[in-house]
Amino acid sequence: MVFCISVVHVQYIPDDDIATFLDTCKLNDLDKIDEFAQNLIFNGFGAGQLFAQLQEVILYSDFIKDAQKACIIERLAVADHRLMDGADEYFQMMDVGAVVMQALSAH
Repeated sequence: MVFCISVVHVQYIPDDDIATFLDTCKLNDLDKIDEFAQNLIFNGFGAGQLFAQLQEVILYSDFIKDAQKACIIERLAVADHRLMDGADEYFQMMDVGAVVMQALSAH
């Protein structure tokens, strides 16, 4: 009898990169979000880890209003579900980035 064990290595994304993602979203420039997403993937980080860390930062932020938080967290949940269903990480990062961009620009 042979057993196969799959090991998943989750790499922690530096806090500076999470802050850079939020700063990038504040620029209202999808091209910058695209560049960030590609660089994150190129450096071996996954969208799921980005979403997990981003969720924590958003929830505990004193600078983001509750309505903005709700909008962003809802999209993080949708994107995470899509990842579980096999969706492309890049497209989910872009989707979340666009929603964060829109939410942060709303007053």
